Amino acid sequence: MRQLEEVFCDVMGLRLFSEAYLHAFAYLLSPALPGERSPLYPTVSRRAEILKRVSHQLSVQVPEDYTKLFDNQPDSMNRQTKLYSQIADDVVAKTEISVSEKAIEFADSKSVPTRQVSNVQKAVQAFEMVMPANANLPITDLVNAGWICEHTPSLWSSVPQIDISDRSRVLHDLVLKSLEVSEYCERIES
Repeated sequence: MRQLEEVFCDVMGLRLFSEAYLHAFAYLLSPALPGERSPLYPTVSRRAEILKRVSHQLSVQVPEDYTKLFDNQPDSMNRQTKLYSQIADDVVAKTEISVSEKAIEFADSKSVPTRQVSNVQKAVQAFEMVMPANANLPITDLVNAGWICEHTPSLWSSVPQIDISDRSRVLHDLVLKSLEVSEYCERIES
């Protein structure tokens, strides 16, 4: 059950944050966590494979060679724990498609917003001008724009006021300020 909960949560994260979830997942878990593998989680590489499969279903662009970014933790030396992990892995392999579909169905039934490419581009354009996004954009669009900018090495290369060592800090501040503007707009409207 715990492994399937993790699959459900990964799919919900992907459904809500699209490409940003893939980037954050890789940032936090690649190549692998230290220590022995916990039987409570699918292997990191299996989770990445599931995310890649569901990404195609949700029209989310997967970075090239995404699954190659991940290694697995070593199995437990305890035979019983290793057996539990193998049993859980087999159950997940047989049910992960159904669980993924349930997660997407649940998100759709609750009208969870999806990433809108046009909104992401608006936010990217604002960030490129070293400005917060000036519209009430959903968090998913702002976070995706932030990741696009994070992966753009030439961002602000023609802006001498921003030293390369300050680039991430400035970008993080812009994303945070944009989130604050979005929240303010939402509160005013309601």
